[in-house]
Amino acid sequence: MARVPAKEVGTVATGGSRPELPKNFEASTAEERIYHWWESRGYFKPDMSAPGEPFTISMPPPNVTGKLHMGHAMFATLQSVVEKMLSREGTTRLQLGREEFTRRVWQWKEEYGGFITNQLRRLGASCDWSRERFTLDEGLSAPPRPDTKHLTIICPPVCLSVRAVPYGPQVPGRRQPQRRVPAGHDVNDYEIGKRRGLPLINIMNKDATLNAAAGKYAGLERFAARKALWGDMEAAGLAIRKEPHTSRVPRSQRSGEVIEPLLSEQWFVRMGPLAAPALEAVADGRITVMPERFARTYNNWLENIKASKAPFLAHPALFARRYNVVTPLRDWCISRQLWWGHRIPVWYVFSSEDEAAAAPEGRGEVYVVARSEAEARRLAEAQHGPGVVLKQEEDVLDTWFSSGLWPFSTLGWPNTNSQEFKTFYPTQARRGGDEGGGKWGGMGGERCQGGMMETGHDILFFWVARMIMLGLEFTGQPPFSTIYLHGLVRDEKGRKMSKSLGNVVDPLDTIAQYGTDALRFTLATGTTVGQDLNLSLERVTASRNFTNKLWNAGKFVLFNLDKVGASEWESLRGVSLSRAEDLQRLPLVERWIVSLLHQTVNEVSDRYDKYDYNAAGITAYNFLWDEFADWFIEASKTRTYGGDAAAQSASRAALVYVFESVLRLLHPFMPFVTEELWQALPHQGEALIMAPWPSRGCPVDRSALTHFEALKGCVRALRNARAEYNVEPGRKIGATLLVEEPETRRVLLPLVGLFDVAKELTRLGKQKAKLDKELGGVLSRLNNPAFMARASPEYVEEARAQEREAREKLALVELKIAQVAALQAASAAGGAAK
Repeated sequence: MARVPAKEVGTVATGGSRPELPKNFEASTAEERIYHWWESRGYFKPDMSAPGEPFTISMPPPNVTGKLHMGHAMFATLQSVVEKMLSREGTTRLQLGREEFTRRVWQWKEEYGGFITNQLRRLGASCDWSRERFTLDEGLSAPPRPDTKHLTIICPPVCLSVRAVPYGPQVPGRRQPQRRVPAGHDVNDYEIGKRRGLPLINIMNKDATLNAAAGKYAGLERFAARKALWGDMEAAGLAIRKEPHTSRVPRSQRSGEVIEPLLSEQWFVRMGPLAAPALEAVADGRITVMPERFARTYNNWLENIKASKAPFLAHPALFARRYNVVTPLRDWCISRQLWWGHRIPVWYVFSSEDEAAAAPEGRGEVYVVARSEAEARRLAEAQHGPGVVLKQEEDVLDTWFSSGLWPFSTLGWPNTNSQEFKTFYPTQARRGGDEGGGKWGGMGGERCQGGMMETGHDILFFWVARMIMLGLEFTGQPPFSTIYLHGLVRDEKGRKMSKSLGNVVDPLDTIAQYGTDALRFTLATGTTVGQDLNLSLERVTASRNFTNKLWNAGKFVLFNLDKVGASEWESLRGVSLSRAEDLQRLPLVERWIVSLLHQTVNEVSDRYDKYDYNAAGITAYNFLWDEFADWFIEASKTRTYGGDAAAQSASRAALVYVFESVLRLLHPFMPFVTEELWQALPHQGEALIMAPWPSRGCPVDRSALTHFEALKGCVRALRNARAEYNVEPGRKIGATLLVEEPETRRVLLPLVGLFDVAKELTRLGKQKAKLDKELGGVLSRLNNPAFMARASPEYVEEARAQEREAREKLALVELKIAQVAALQAASAAGGAAK
């Protein structure tokens, strides 16, 4: 039959042609080719008419300018990128205006927004890209009605805003000690100021210049004002002395600018009403957190929030995008002074255009919350009469608030009657079940109760907890039932990856060198749930070696099918040995490997059920490498290379059945190499990615497992004996298998002719001399009174252990010398008798 190169993956060979694989798996070209074929065939899209429960996992919304690497999902923000572009043009965001700035950001997004999705494609992510969403897409921008509170505070920094507060005991005849408290300059001093009823004085503008409250220093930049103020204090004799002090000065991560605490008006979400249902969902078992230790952390955080009554002092970072970290006993500050994001759905209500223009920062005391400007106008006119002027809040929502809506906002919410929402929310996940069917994402089988969210443990608070709280608030249902938290990827020394350490590993660079399959297998099997992974390229190299092992095993299977006729090739498509009668007809070797395969399928599937992906991958790895490649392939050669046609056919059927099943087990870990091999084998269906998961519960012949393990033990004994006596690899030696009882077997080897007796005696003599010297050195220490007096008990015990080990080795060598000498004497006597 004609053979054709396996380039057009998935095309059904016609005219009797069969795909031909290259010598090695060409990952650099094959992976992108295979992925493009999957996507073009629509294999990632769900079949809305298919029976059974849907399978859905929400992926986190990536930053459109993000770049994937091992330790982080992204770096740089879209707004900072555009602002840097503007700075090169000699303009600023404020000078450009909100509308034009937003237009430019969208332009940048359209041009570069696909960068991270292309990286995800290179990693083999089986996403339905037709459902890709962006947080600012039209369908995702219908705002909720958040239960917010408006916190109004005034502002200040340093000396010009301090107030004196008495502290310590009052000593008769002395002034009471006083502490200077800049209540608007520091978080702790702010709390003191609130307790003491101190006025909060704002002396700083948002551009870091001082305002009119600073008196003669108004208009000065903050650092210039500091120098001027100190100079005036020295001139007035108010400065006592100068002393250098080392202190922590907070700086913006992006710009490096010094951050000034600045009191400002912000929007908050009251967390108590949201935290209580989220706590209850974990307590009553509707949500399970894996690993369990993070459930305690989750509960502790939400319990502190639930008890919170205090407002939160925000810390804007001047000249830099700021992120508000929610800490215990704090409500959630959701407003950000940016132009890129969902604008807070608040409209201030004014009686006239003049009143609106005069309002500080466009804000007033009267406002309405609505989903659109039209709805806001209806509400405002209903409450305040016609002709009112509306002005929307300039701030945008915290990115974690927008992302917290992700599981349901991507499915048509707030229209909860949409087919998308009713079908896929709450998000579903499946476990490997007893039945096949379904795409690889679901692996077939039973539905998990509720669904799964898989993400890093470092954003349990930032994202996962918010999704739970907002999902319960706006839909009445938890968005998922299982939270699977993976660890962080660190460097081989256990350090967090960072640009400053120079230890960041770009996954695309790793893929270019080792292939996607090797990287995926390393990451999936390198650690257990919740544990950080210390990534070394040695481990990736080992995974690449496994890819090569799998490829070579596939090449062996195909080599044995090279000359089979068309009828046998067709019969091997979908060959099954899953029935008990099929199994019992096979010879011992084939019964052993098929039984072991069925046992492995059960174990791997059980591991999937328990979300133990690390063990699932390692189990499949061990079967392919240790059993199929190292034992079955070698054992099958006696039949596939023999002259018995029936034995050849049975062995080929077992080779195809077992190897094709292994490809299914390994496909979630190594999708590309398994698809390429599967396409070259006799198979049913278009693609491995669409094939069902191997069935569980297939028959296992326990006696075949026991008997073949006994044979493996005999082979190992023979190999050890050959290695012990340095027998040349190509030299064949007869052996006798002695079965005294069903469970007792001995392998007898004829020593005569096994090796060169004289050379062996010389080798053993040198080995004995070396051991005598080692033992003498140990005894010289143990027999030395000075050593025994000075050495610690642990060191003495270590020396005694060395003595015991040396004596045991010496006894074995002396026994061998006696045996070989006796063999030499017997040979000499036999020769003399002749």
